[in-house]
Amino acid sequence: MKNIFTFLYLCLTIITSILYGQQEKKDFSIGDTIPMFATTDVYGNEVNTEKLKSKVLLITIEHFNDPEPSAIERIKAYAFYTVHKDEGLEAVRIASKRGVPFFISKSFVERKAREDLKEHNENWTAIIDWKGTLKKLFNMTNEPLVFVVDKLGIICYKKKGVFVVDNLLEELIKKLLKGK
Repeated sequence: MKNIFTFLYLCLTIITSILYGQQEKKDFSIGDTIPMFATTDVYGNEVNTEKLKSKVLLITIEHFNDPEPSAIERIKAYAFYTVHKDEGLEAVRIASKRGVPFFISKSFVERKAREDLKEHNENWTAIIDWKGTLKKLFNMTNEPLVFVVDKLGIICYKKKGVFVVDNLLEELIKKLLKGK
């Protein structure tokens, strides 16, 4: 009897896979179009990549328990963003919930995130990926990801690791902002 149930379960799984298809995760690379998504930030504001298409996007995706960049790197990154945001640069920081214990409430974590942004005088878009949908969408594994997306929604830069402003990244973003 147990073998019959196992056989039926396997058949049902195979049929479901055939009917609905197994959607393969895409590992986005330079030259690919950024996946569109809509969500809310830690302030409750809508964030929709479709509406940000006319801007150059700097997207970082990290886990809560990833090591933070040094204070100097954090200051440099925000200063870079501040200098270029009026030229059309938009920064979107996404934090997956990995590392947040199950017993800590969503409201507490979001309040702490807002306090952290305020403490560091940072006014960029911060999203907490509570359901893991953005992590899955971008095929994020254990390492943080950094993307730079042009005004047409094409990925022009991808890096695994924490966001750090370096000469290559700075020059690329300046070119994209000028439309080159």
